[in-house]
Amino acid sequence: MSGGEIIVIFLVMLLLFGSKKLPDLARTLGKGMREFQKAKDEIQNELNRSTADIRNDLSSSAQSFQTEVEELKNDLAKEAKDLTDVDQPNTEKTDEAADTTNESPKESEASEKEKNQTK
Repeated sequence: MSGGEIIVIFLVMLLLFGSKKLPDLARTLGKGMREFQKAKDEIQNELNRSTADIRNDLSSSAQSFQTEVEELKNDLAKEAKDLTDVDQPNTEKTDEAADTTNESPKESEASEKEKNQTK
C-alpha cells in the first residue's frame, strides 16, 4: 500500500466512526492483534514440542536402521570373503591336477619331492 491509500483509508474510517470512537477502535484492534499473535505463538510452540518427540523417535529409528544395515553389509562382505577364500584352494588343486596329468610318473614324483622340501 502506498501512502496515499493509507490516508484515504484513514479518512474513510474517520468519517464512518467519528473522532471519538477512532482511538477506542484502534485500541481494540491492537488488543485483537496482540491476542492473535499470542495464540499463534502458543500453537507454534506446541507444534514444535510435539514434533520434537516425533523427530527424536525418527532420528533414533534411522540411526538404529543405519547400524543394522552396516552390520549386514559387514556380514555379507565377510561371507563373500570366506566364499572366495574357499574357492581359491580348489582352483589350486585343479591346477595341480592339470599339471600332474601332463607329467610322466617320474616327473610328478620329482615335483612332489620339491614341493615337500619347500614346505
